[in-house]
Amino acid sequence: MVPLVVVGSLVVPEAARAAWLAQPLDAGSLRWPDGPPLFRGESPGRFETVGEVLDAMAELDGAPNHFGLEHGDVRGFLLPDAVMALHQDLATALRQAHSVGGRGQIAFIAFTEQIAFVLDIGELDAASDDDDDDDDDDDDADPSARWMPAQQSFSNEDIARRFMVQMEFVSAWDQDTTLTRAAFLAGQQGLGLAPLDAQPHHRAVLEQLRAEPAAVLFERMREGGVTGLHDRPLHERYRDAAALADALSHGDAAARAAAIELLTLGDPVAAEAVIDRFLDDPSEHVRRHAVRALGRMSTDTAFARLLELDAGAMRGFLQIALVHAIEHHRAPGIERALLAALESPRVRPASWQGRSRTDAPDAWQRDAGHAMLVLEAVAIRKLAAAEERVFAIFDRHPATEVRVAAAGTLARVAGPLAQAQAMPIQCALLGMGKALNQDDDRRAQLLGVDTKDESLGIKRFGDVDLKTLRALVEEGFANPTTNQNDSPAIGDFLGMLEQHPELRVGGYTVPLSRADYRVSLDSITVDIDDVPEDRKDAVLELFEMLSRSATNTEPGSGSHGCWWT
Repeated sequence: MVPLVVVGSLVVPEAARAAWLAQPLDAGSLRWPDGPPLFRGESPGRFETVGEVLDAMAELDGAPNHFGLEHGDVRGFLLPDAVMALHQDLATALRQAHSVGGRGQIAFIAFTEQIAFVLDIGELDAASDDDDDDDDDDDDADPSARWMPAQQSFSNEDIARRFMVQMEFVSAWDQDTTLTRAAFLAGQQGLGLAPLDAQPHHRAVLEQLRAEPAAVLFERMREGGVTGLHDRPLHERYRDAAALADALSHGDAAARAAAIELLTLGDPVAAEAVIDRFLDDPSEHVRRHAVRALGRMSTDTAFARLLELDAGAMRGFLQIALVHAIEHHRAPGIERALLAALESPRVRPASWQGRSRTDAPDAWQRDAGHAMLVLEAVAIRKLAAAEERVFAIFDRHPATEVRVAAAGTLARVAGPLAQAQAMPIQCALLGMGKALNQDDDRRAQLLGVDTKDESLGIKRFGDVDLKTLRALVEEGFANPTTNQNDSPAIGDFLGMLEQHPELRVGGYTVPLSRADYRVSLDSITVDIDDVPEDRKDAVLELFEMLSRSATNTEPGSGSHGCWWT
């Protein structure tokens, strides 16, 4: 079981709210999709009505489990134990809102697995109930409740924004597991700012702004699209010039964080002279405004500074600010700067030869992040002149993550070279080919097969144990998300072997010479006599579940197997 972030919107007519809360839970009246072992209509039966479920959700302690449905806003976070106890009844209660005129969209995002369960509550949900319910028709899918890649769910900007807001708390709690949501929200009021007395550069910028006419500052803020917490327009907080002037005078947190960006709108030269202090600020909110400020400075040095930012620290709203700054920058030498960056020692493939990820992991991660940021900038600016250099990175760079980033850049720039090499680029983006460790000798050693004999195109292997499968994944030879036909993904197989190390898996290798170079798994077996008595029933239940999607099975008194062909 995995943790879930729950975000979205749901509006229920006030006159119908009481009727909705009084409804008995009836998951069986709704269709639920096949897929991961969540939201199958299998309620634990703890609650009888919609109101009971929502009351239980409201009583979560916020340490970190929490859920709220207020003024149409849905937000929550559930750890695995809470997911197990609550997910199905909560989803059922929310879906039943359509029967009283409820409307909205809600995503249950399993961020560790990069998948989402999305509910459309309203017209789609109502329409799905009117369809004939044919239990024998597996293609009779309900469009109002479906699994999708998490990234696809973020095409709804409202879902994406709400998710990032929730992840701010999740990330903070992950660093300090004693943190409650209430304490986190209280701390957010100060935006993580250091004391003003300890930051003379903040005081200096505030003084410069206070010397400006308040009406002029207010119009710059509004016309310039300056945003505050969660990227909401700052003029929604300071609704007129007087409110902004008062906030600057008292060093209000939101105004103080935005000060460097406000200064840039009026005096970019003065702002560029002090920008580094703000880019290194302990407050993420100040750093976001500083990144936005860099994007407003139309100099080559400002654009170069963007490319030198720590890509690993660019998450959530900071990342949005960085993408916006790169996309809209007006420096005259952007093309020249990007072409030079692609040839720099931190990016050029030849400079990475002989380096090891394990010898200096921090340096590796830092330089790989920089290379990926440069490639992202090339993609954002759609720099066709860089295509050959980017392809050289895709073809020869030792860092897998950089090769994949280069594939993404080539696909987005979509030049003639990318079109000619569409197959290897697409395979890399799907987790095959250049997205995998290219050391074929090591792969052959792990699997005990001669993968260099390509006369058959592929090489079959079997009897792979937990240690070997874990090495294949950890060393980058097997993509955890890859699956064969309707088989579980490699990561799912790994999870099964971690629970039951007596299991063995088999499959085949695709040779290095092919664009779809990979390891695929298509079978799982066990000798039940090898399984301890206290886990035999669990293993038998697992194989019963796997047999539902397998094309071939081998049930027996001793050995069990499933194959997907």
